[in-house]
Amino acid sequence: MRPGQLIRNSPRRKKRVIERWLVKARNDSVTAQTMLENDLPVTDTVCFHAQRCAEKKLKAFFTFLDVHVEKTHDLARFLKLCVEHDATWTSLTNAADELNPYAGEVRYADDGRDIPVEEAARAVEMAENIMAFIQSKLGVSAKE
Repeated sequence: MRPGQLIRNSPRRKKRVIERWLVKARNDSVTAQTMLENDLPVTDTVCFHAQRCAEKKLKAFFTFLDVHVEKTHDLARFLKLCVEHDATWTSLTNAADELNPYAGEVRYADDGRDIPVEEAARAVEMAENIMAFIQSKLGVSAKE
């Protein structure tokens, strides 16, 4: 199946898959916030989970559209597909570009840098902006 190709799920299965993506995204958001508010913020973990939160919200949106996406963590690639459906998605390009490196680089010891708390807080803010945008497209509340 090609990325961007339409898929057909039963309405019940589709709803269940969307709900699972939203729960997983919420869990990543909670983890990022918790690690940021820790007495000793774990900034690499914050950034990793902020990126994953945005990614999972995007995957929920693709499920909503019945669009197949490849297994990747590339937010820019996902946004390109979204823009094909709706040009307003271009407003998220900068956030996606900034979050993208956290999908992998922060997971390894040889990444060569410590992430400042301010940068981690910005990653959480960008993920929250992406989440809010997607939730408005899905017509769901922030608690979902």
